[in-house]
Amino acid sequence: MMSRIYEFIKVIKQQYPSMPLTDVKKCAEWSVSNGTGRGTISKEAALNVVRSYIRHCYTNYDELIAASGVPRRRSQKFDEVRHTARAMVRNDISKILINWSKPSQHIVVYNIGSPVVPDANRRTANYGKAFTILENKV
Repeated sequence: MMSRIYEFIKVIKQQYPSMPLTDVKKCAEWSVSNGTGRGTISKEAALNVVRSYIRHCYTNYDELIAASGVPRRRSQKFDEVRHTARAMVRNDISKILINWSKPSQHIVVYNIGSPVVPDANRRTANYGKAFTILENKV
């Protein structure tokens, strides 16, 4: 399971270099624990996971759903409420995705696991249990 999380972290950081590392880790862990990460980890899968993460963590999407008073279960009414709420937060999600997609100017090295010396020519390094992420900082 940890290697799956590391794979998601790597793909997410490649697509969203300005996404804060804490968010990358939470997003990857959440996606794998919820079964989202069962298939191939593609750019599209990363986009869907990050978009969902932003929707629930950075917008008022859940409050909009709760305010509707419609129970969270599969029904036509809930699907309508969900569709409306998603439309209401779509611009906020797009702004964050655009911001996180921008390359940054400074590089910070994070070590998850035992310390490693990253290869300066690589964006990420994975050596056994250690996983190093080179995160861009503005």
